[in-house]
Amino acid sequence: MKDYNILKIIFIIVALLEAFLMGIIPVKCKYFKESPRVLGIANAFSGGVFIAICLMHIMPEQTENYNDLYEDSKFPLPFLFLMVGYVLILVLDKVMFDAHSVFH
Repeated sequence: MKDYNILKIIFIIVALLEAFLMGIIPVKCKYFKESPRVLGIANAFSGGVFIAICLMHIMPEQTENYNDLYEDSKFPLPFLFLMVGYVLILVLDKVMFDAHSVFH
């Protein structure tokens, strides 16, 4: 058990250093601030990470908890909430941040 705790601490430190180093590069490097292509790729990558976390970890666990609470329900309510939330955020993002291209 003690070996696992040491391994966990090592991985926590490695993840912290990795996040810090990868987070400081765009702040310090001038190329990242001025290139829309690099920013677009970084945004796509971070969006993919969040979608993967949602679909691979959160949704199966939420569906399992929902099925445990409501065993007789046949309607997949967690997936409905997922889609409604996704569409709401997408519409808000497009209206709030991309509407300037419509008017200009």
